[in-house]
Amino acid sequence: KPGRAWKACCPFHEEKTPSFTVNPERGTFKCFGCQKGGNVFGWLMEREGLSFPEAVRQLAGEKGIVVPDTRTFGGGGGGGFDASRIEGIRAALALAQDLYVRTLASDAGAETRAYLTKRGFPSPAVRTFGLGLSPDGWDGLIRAARDKGIATTVLEEAGLVIPRDRGDGWYDRFRARLMFPVADAQGRIVTYGARAMREGDTPKYLNGPETAVFKKSKTLYGLDRAKAGIRKMGFAILMEGYTDVLMAHMHGFDSAVAGMGTAFTTEQGKMLAHLTEKVVLLYDGDSAGRLAAEKSLDVLLDHGLEVRIALLPEGKDVDEVLLEE
Repeated sequence: KPGRAWKACCPFHEEKTPSFTVNPERGTFKCFGCQKGGNVFGWLMEREGLSFPEAVRQLAGEKGIVVPDTRTFGGGGGGGFDASRIEGIRAALALAQDLYVRTLASDAGAETRAYLTKRGFPSPAVRTFGLGLSPDGWDGLIRAARDKGIATTVLEEAGLVIPRDRGDGWYDRFRARLMFPVADAQGRIVTYGARAMREGDTPKYLNGPETAVFKKSKTLYGLDRAKAGIRKMGFAILMEGYTDVLMAHMHGFDSAVAGMGTAFTTEQGKMLAHLTEKVVLLYDGDSAGRLAAEKSLDVLLDHGLEVRIALLPEGKDVDEVLLEE
């Protein structure tokens, strides 16, 4: 603390001599190296990748300030969701996460735990990444939600249950599947990716639908965990799958993220450009992976990013290389 301001090495770029200052009286920050600066709202927007309204709401929540909210979500034809509805969806997702984690840790999860160990995910990593198992039944989540006073209609809005084709009622969307929670940039769970664990269950991988809190085109898997790593390493590693990202983080490559199983979008490119100037593409080495890499390359270059492509050894995927070599 030289004088009235505080000094530090800048968190936005690598430097050895501190050029980053915070002025508590003015409530501002400024780096005289990379020229980034602003107030507390700008700090959150730069550091956490938030929009201005999101930064306002986060700070208000920390200070216990009530922010009037007249927003609607989901748009179109008056069928939007108000803010209280959004909170209900988040509560439903939190309930599901608790149930899935507990199911994986129970006797019912023994086979899935053995599968994860065989795939190279020890128990501490499973807990760190919040992996779970959906109950093997048609209404395990529905019954758990009923006990907590959460309506099944809210579970449907969260993408967790599906209405029956005939008659009244719903059934659980995910049953006997290994559950990968997908979070937004602020670390809030918004949906799930799910791998079948029973023989004959199709599809092998099942993703949750778009909802008021989840849009595929605006979500990058692992970004909440990778933000600090991206800034520290100076680049993001863009991969294809959930397990690739988790395995990379386990082995110290904590700037890894993945798309959501669809073509890489301009919104996703913008999210990365907000955090870094460099991206390494690490897709599968087969023809499909190379084609996907080419398409992602175009989007990333459009955002002015410096892009490199890392080629895996022929016939090997990310977890094989990390575990074996």
